[in-house]
Amino acid sequence: MPPALALVRRPGVLAAVAAVGLAGWAAADWYRAEPLSALRHATYVGRQSCIRCHQLEAAQWTGSHHDRAMEIATDESVLGNFNDVTFTRLGERTRFFRDGSRFMVNAEGPDGQYRDFEVKWTFGVDPLQQYMVELEGGRVQVLRVSWDVHRGEWFFVSPPDAPEERIPAGDPLHWTGMAQNWNTMCAECHSTDFRKNFDLATNTYRSEFSEIDVSCEACHGPGSLHVQLAESRSLFWDRNVRYGLVNTLKGATNVRQVETCAPCHSRRAIIHPDYRPGNAFHDHFDPVLLYDGLYYPDGQIMDEVYEYGSFVQSKMYHEGVRCTDCHNPHSTQLRYSGNQLCTQCHQPG
Repeated sequence: MPPALALVRRPGVLAAVAAVGLAGWAAADWYRAEPLSALRHATYVGRQSCIRCHQLEAAQWTGSHHDRAMEIATDESVLGNFNDVTFTRLGERTRFFRDGSRFMVNAEGPDGQYRDFEVKWTFGVDPLQQYMVELEGGRVQVLRVSWDVHRGEWFFVSPPDAPEERIPAGDPLHWTGMAQNWNTMCAECHSTDFRKNFDLATNTYRSEFSEIDVSCEACHGPGSLHVQLAESRSLFWDRNVRYGLVNTLKGATNVRQVETCAPCHSRRAIIHPDYRPGNAFHDHFDPVLLYDGLYYPDGQIMDEVYEYGSFVQSKMYHEGVRCTDCHNPHSTQLRYSGNQLCTQCHQPG
């Protein structure tokens, strides 16, 4: 037997060689890394790629307000009464009925004439549900007559500046007008990876999304690199790109987390397109200030300004409190009920 082989076969030597080899492989595995540019090229892969490993989070998310932010109109998703009922307001009639499996509405169209429209999608689930139809040019419009989930009745969502007026066809506030246009007013916050795709030359939309509702990647960002790393044979996450997500929320500061929620939970204007979760909020959005009619004098919410504007003015925000201290981010439910929610931090007395 060659002397070298005899040495390796001595008790303990083989184990030492194996250990050295394993350590070398582990070191090489750790050193090998994706370039930082890989994050910029990550793509959206859909919730099914996430559910395989994150089943608890997926179970909490299923049926949540985020899950039901927008759905195809089906017997399961539609909550409103479409059993041939008519809602009338200030002389304007809206009739809801069925045509086989289709959900239909007879309403005043953009030309002022009444005609039938098919309801393609539902919008939201609580405390109200709205309904959407598709018009010419790829325009998707949200009906103002909506379903009150708690009272079980139809009602009219009035614009704040015209609460008691009949809104005529052709007015931007009419349900067929710009104010009720899903492509520009609603879709970004009710779907994942939304792309407006407006063609100015033809005045048409070819809007797209990767998922119809607010899914995993709406907050965590595109997950293709994360899935690639999770399915690799590596012992480690990547030393450059870590978990392979553009928005790694684990251990994030309250500023990072609140700015992840802010694009949809704020009243804001877009100042730079192509936002991805994890980008700085103020690099892409301009939140409204404390204007009369939007906020009460003490900063509380008056109009539909959502939560961000008031929260960032609060003592809680400046003490490091974040959204998930009170809300489960996957179910969107409060973590505790009653006083227990507040007494996490605020002890009696």
